[in-house]
Amino acid sequence: MTSLSPSPLTKSDPVDIASTPLGRPMTGITTPLTQYMPWIRGHLTQGRSITTYDARDFPIPEGTLRWIRESGLFRVEELERLEAYGIPLLAGVWSGHQGPDLIDVFLRPMTWISAIDDKIIEMGRADDAYLQACPRALRTGQLPADADLYHIAIRDIRDYFIARGAGGILDELADDIAKWLAATHVEQQWRHTGAVPSVGDYLANRQVSVGAYPVHTLLRLTPDSLPPSEPVPSRIAELRWLVCRLIGLENDIYSAHKEVHDGTGLTLLDVIQRNYGLDLPNSLAAALSIGSALRTQHDELITAILQDPTLSSGARRFAELLATVVDGQIEWALGSMRYGMQSFPPADVDLQTLPTQSRHGKSSPLI
Repeated sequence: MTSLSPSPLTKSDPVDIASTPLGRPMTGITTPLTQYMPWIRGHLTQGRSITTYDARDFPIPEGTLRWIRESGLFRVEELERLEAYGIPLLAGVWSGHQGPDLIDVFLRPMTWISAIDDKIIEMGRADDAYLQACPRALRTGQLPADADLYHIAIRDIRDYFIARGAGGILDELADDIAKWLAATHVEQQWRHTGAVPSVGDYLANRQVSVGAYPVHTLLRLTPDSLPPSEPVPSRIAELRWLVCRLIGLENDIYSAHKEVHDGTGLTLLDVIQRNYGLDLPNSLAAALSIGSALRTQHDELITAILQDPTLSSGARRFAELLATVVDGQIEWALGSMRYGMQSFPPADVDLQTLPTQSRHGKSSPLI
């Protein structure tokens, strides 16, 4: 196992847990990945029906805006950045463009996840206080004796869901949040120790740490979808697995530009380079090839599910919503300023034009 430079975890305190120097839009910023961004955009949009949105057309609803201010998750001076980053846009796209009331249900837990991600996880701050206590607060309403703003905010989300008649989703949502926190903790430990996992281990963890499973659970609240009271059929569970694996992989590819700039490190490209000695363009080609294979499986499984007469109409509707999530993520990335993708016109892509040999002069299997 190879290693990256250690990034020591720092202990949180009452001041710094609500602040972050991260978050500057990537528009106009240059990194070693800049020259590849048109190529990345071209590949990730090729053959897809992508709608272009402007994050400014998706303002934060007044009720949620008031809650964010009161909770302290994002400071007043950070709210414009939150909208520019398109969290309301992502909630709208991933919810299947439901009405504003349901989008608000998606937006609150997504805002909480965004705050924890940017202000605790990406900053390398200690997360032990949240791993068990936050899922417990969401499930039971119980706060730890030393509760801070993140514990209180997720308890507030519980109260909001119950008041909206959506309390039946809380146990499943709490399980998803617990798994997400555990996966992000593993990423922190890899960064802290300098360990580099195998590509397979990294992707297995990344599909959880990308944070899409909680959103999938929220999709069960949409009209005509599979309700929380019914178990998820095995084929739908397989589809969720594929969707999250694809989202994690593609997010790592288009966000690598930002991660290099922010210095957070350990993306799929890093893992491929360290495991196989590939240079950057060949690591990109390898990552995109894995994504293409997963996309084929994803599309074939959706077709099979929608034609399966043994599945309920609710299960098929759930699958239809899940089928929009992968492209919805790309639409969000193009519509927000978080990654600066809108600055790069797509370039024609032909993976076969790139060499396939490693620096060591031999081909290497990736998984």
